[in-house]
Amino acid sequence: MKISRYILPIYSLAVFCIILLLYKFININIIRQIQYTSFAIDIINLSLSLVAYFAIKKSSQEKLILLPISLILLFLMDMSYVLVFYVNFNDFLIFETLNFSWYISAITGITLLLTLYIYELKEIKLIIFTFIAVTAIIIMFFAPTYFRYLSYPYYSIDLTATFTLFYLSILVIITIKNKSILLGFSGFCFGMIGNFIMTECYLNNKISNLIYGEIMWLVFVLLVSFSLVNIIKFKCYNPSDWFFNSKSVRNKQAFIIFHVSILGYILACVFMKEFKIIVENNFVFIPAMGMIYSLIAAILSVILGNQAEKPFLAMKENIYAILNNQATENEFKLIEFKELQDYLTETYEYITYFQKHVVSLATRVAHDIKSPILIMENLIKNWSNPKTDQNIDFEKQQIIKQINRINYISRTMLEEHKDFDAKFYGIQCMFNIANDVIADKQIEWSADLQIIDLNYKATNVIWLSSEQAKIKSILSNILNNAYEASTRKNEAINFTIDTDETYILITIQDYGCGIPDNEINNILNGKSLKPQGNGIGLSTAKKFIGSINGKLNITSVINQGTIISIKLPILLFAEQYAKTINIETQNVIVVDDSTNIINMWQGYFLFNNPNINVKYFVNFSSLVNHLTNEDDINEITFLLDYSIFGEKLTGLEIIKKFNPLNAYLITDYAEDIKLQDEIGSLNIKLIPKSMLQIMLKNKTS
Repeated sequence: MKISRYILPIYSLAVFCIILLLYKFININIIRQIQYTSFAIDIINLSLSLVAYFAIKKSSQEKLILLPISLILLFLMDMSYVLVFYVNFNDFLIFETLNFSWYISAITGITLLLTLYIYELKEIKLIIFTFIAVTAIIIMFFAPTYFRYLSYPYYSIDLTATFTLFYLSILVIITIKNKSILLGFSGFCFGMIGNFIMTECYLNNKISNLIYGEIMWLVFVLLVSFSLVNIIKFKCYNPSDWFFNSKSVRNKQAFIIFHVSILGYILACVFMKEFKIIVENNFVFIPAMGMIYSLIAAILSVILGNQAEKPFLAMKENIYAILNNQATENEFKLIEFKELQDYLTETYEYITYFQKHVVSLATRVAHDIKSPILIMENLIKNWSNPKTDQNIDFEKQQIIKQINRINYISRTMLEEHKDFDAKFYGIQCMFNIANDVIADKQIEWSADLQIIDLNYKATNVIWLSSEQAKIKSILSNILNNAYEASTRKNEAINFTIDTDETYILITIQDYGCGIPDNEINNILNGKSLKPQGNGIGLSTAKKFIGSINGKLNITSVINQGTIISIKLPILLFAEQYAKTINIETQNVIVVDDSTNIINMWQGYFLFNNPNINVKYFVNFSSLVNHLTNEDDINEITFLLDYSIFGEKLTGLEIIKKFNPLNAYLITDYAEDIKLQDEIGSLNIKLIPKSMLQIMLKNKTS
């Protein structure tokens, strides 16, 4: 808060001019004139303090009640002082009572300020310890000089209270950030110096020197007056804004510097006394000099504290500038601060990047798991009624499939964002990829009648490498384009999968608005025909398919539709990744807890291989008991599920235990990379359970 630069000196000069003029022309003792002037200013201060007090926040009025009370008592004390010493009222008891009351109220009020707004309990304990230590040093080394005070109990109390109030005022000064409050407490310090000088003058019978003390007292009431005027003028009514927090760098530095300087002064005095550098008669001046020195030390400590705080404030401003994407000033004179700011800047940039990454990741996860969750929700809502074994098995398989999809999504996130090394999906099945994409699209388009007609013409399992399997996102984007281009939402989108000797052939055909011939190459090079499109869909698809040695082609007729043709090279995989099921033995064992699967196998063997001896099991425990008595396991073809509900044993463990030559693991977990790794050294072939019906149907036909 900026205080007027000219009011203070003009007001002070006017007061002193009035004193001198009255002294010269009315012939009043100048000491008495100064006292009368102080008394008049007391009346002004009393009025100003009440105005300021009632304007202060109501929540703080109870805490600050002693401050106006102390100014009221100050006014009464000065009035009794005039009566006793200048009007010869001779009632010292009233004066001493008022004086003592003023000290109590002022000391208590300032102590409350220190404890409520500035210092904490640990610091208060340190302050008390320091005060006691300083007092002990003074008594120990200077007591002989002050023994004469014992004959004047009032003066002993007066000087003790003066030193205490002075010290408390200094503690407030080194924490003040409001200049209006600084004026008032600086005045308190001048007043205590003046009070000490006047007490010494009375004790030493040097009445002529009272003028120095009276001038100090006049400065005290003047500064208090200026402080109150500025508080009212600038509406500084919130006590919390008057002081710096004691935990700040500025205050800690100022606190330490002040106390070190005071202790240094006392030790210097002790040194001069012990080595008789100062005559003992001059010891009476040491406290007054110490008080003046303390005030100077307090001011210097505040200045040094501010200097110590400047780099932190500069760094604070720079950090705010960084947060607001503004230019910063990095040229610190102290290299430590520059390094710290650079570190904070890098940390902020990392956190900002991380937050954006988390938001992006959360959005992606929410999008990816939406489809499987909605599918499970629809399955639950439309639970088959009446329930048949076939319907229940189908719905159970669909739920398991969606749970696996969610598990895959979570594993993928871990792999991409937490250095998670283990992949969940290994070599994948083209039929499953197509079904997953279609399920997503049908959920997304559930409000429309649009459907996707999947025509899987291949007669066997089409396996894709993990790199080729990334085509799933390409297919999803192409289906979105087909849906958006469709002018008849009830017209199906044809999705065909086939193979020849070299390639996997994928075709997606819509019956929409079509693409002009002259725009096809532009679209493949990044142009978008959509009003808000970015043109990266098909161009990205072309680049990716080309990177895995595939081909993408677009054929389109305006108002009739578009055909997207994709060719992916057929890759060779290890024998474990079976493309078809070949049964060459006369004995077969089927293990599955799904009645739907059991019925499927029964129908297949009944119409295609009625002479084959087939045994059916619904759990692995019964199978183990049966195989214990089996003579030649290698003459049996095993068609096993991977897991049976409620059993700890798995089909993989059965194969490991009995090691048959002909074993197929027909499971929903065929694409799990851990399972694929485990079968690497076993006589076992993987078949995705989703492909079983198609494979058996093709064999039957």
